[in-house]
Amino acid sequence: MLALMYDLDSFFSNPVHLAIVIASLSVSFALFIVLRLSSTASNSKKLAMAYGHIFTLVFPVIYFTYSTGCRMMFNHCNQINIIIYISFMALASAFITAVLIAPFFILRNFRKKAVELKDNFVSGFVNYASALLNIKSPKVYLLKISKPIAFSFSHFKKSIFISVGMTDLLTKKEIEAVILHELHHIKSNSSSLKMSNFIMSRFTPFASLASFHSDLNKEEAKADNLAVEMQGTSKYLNSAKRKLDAYFNFKSEFE
Repeated sequence: MLALMYDLDSFFSNPVHLAIVIASLSVSFALFIVLRLSSTASNSKKLAMAYGHIFTLVFPVIYFTYSTGCRMMFNHCNQINIIIYISFMALASAFITAVLIAPFFILRNFRKKAVELKDNFVSGFVNYASALLNIKSPKVYLLKISKPIAFSFSHFKKSIFISVGMTDLLTKKEIEAVILHELHHIKSNSSSLKMSNFIMSRFTPFASLASFHSDLNKEEAKADNLAVEMQGTSKYLNSAKRKLDAYFNFKSEFE
């Protein structure tokens, strides 16, 4: 503990270290403010600001750890080289984790419980609706679980998952409404927004103040509106919601 206090005192007594930490935290706070106020920004811009906020928030910790370790091993460490090295490694790690590793393991976990749907009603409708929305048709997977759920991924590989329980519970038109809802998430990249919200809730103390929750609610409403618009009626979407609400209310009463 005393050694850590000594290292902190030595670190912050250096005006260069102090200036870098203040600059990094200032940028992080500025990105958070812009993210909170940018209700009209695209999801891609919000994602960029979210990851930038997280990176600049944790950068001082990484910088302190590396520079302290460098001083312990060597008598002199080049400050510019330290900054460049840490920035590159942190950015590379964040990109690889957010874009490749996390989505890969999440998708692999779900695919173990699913089979890809080809040449059937669901996959055919996904291809048809994707063409109308002018997006690349995502792969469709049937989850072998009885719980009625559906969700989508726009990270790594665009995919839609729908469970056996969902196909058993809903009619054909209601399933189409659910698929249209998920296709909007893929088209607008809001699935990535959900993943960023998950990451922010674990890496930043400002997560509860961020605009992601309201943004996600807006995206859900937009996804519903797309389904209603393309089907020309809210009948099937509303009936699907009623059936799902009834199912989960019934389950909660007996659990």
